[in-house]
Amino acid sequence: MWRAGRRGRSAALSAHHPDSGIRGRVTIGPTCPVQRVAHACVRPYRLTIAIRRQPTNRLAATVRTSANGRFTVALAPGRYLLVPQSGRPYPRSSPQAATVSPNRYTSVVISYDTGIPLSPAGAPDCRSAPAGMATNVR
Repeated sequence: MWRAGRRGRSAALSAHHPDSGIRGRVTIGPTCPVQRVAHACVRPYRLTIAIRRQPTNRLAATVRTSANGRFTVALAPGRYLLVPQSGRPYPRSSPQAATVSPNRYTSVVISYDTGIPLSPAGAPDCRSAPAGMATNVR
C-alpha cells in the first residue's frame, strides 16, 4: 500500500480536483439586420467548446455554455486550445489559446461572427428597426 504524507495527498487530490481552470463568456454578433459601428448588437451564445491540451492536442474537456453565454471548467495548469463549434459558413469563431496558471482561473471571451455586414455610418441601427421587424438572429 502506498502512503503519502499531507503534501503528497494534496498534490494527488489537486490533480483530480484542480483549483484552476478557465472561465469564459461567448457572444455572437452582429444580431441585427442593420447595425451601425457605434451600436453593437451582440448577445450571449449557447454552444459546446472542445478544450485541447497543448502541445499534444489531446481532448482535455468539453464544456457547454449556459443560456447567458458563460462557462467554467476546472483544468490542471498548462496550455490549452479552446475550439468552439462553428457553422458552415456562419456563425463562426476561431480557436483561442489560453494558459492556465496554478490556483487561478483564466478568463476568456469568445466572439462569434453571424456574417451580417455592418451598415455604413448614418444607417438606422437595430434599436431603431420598425415595429414588427425581426432584429435578432436565432
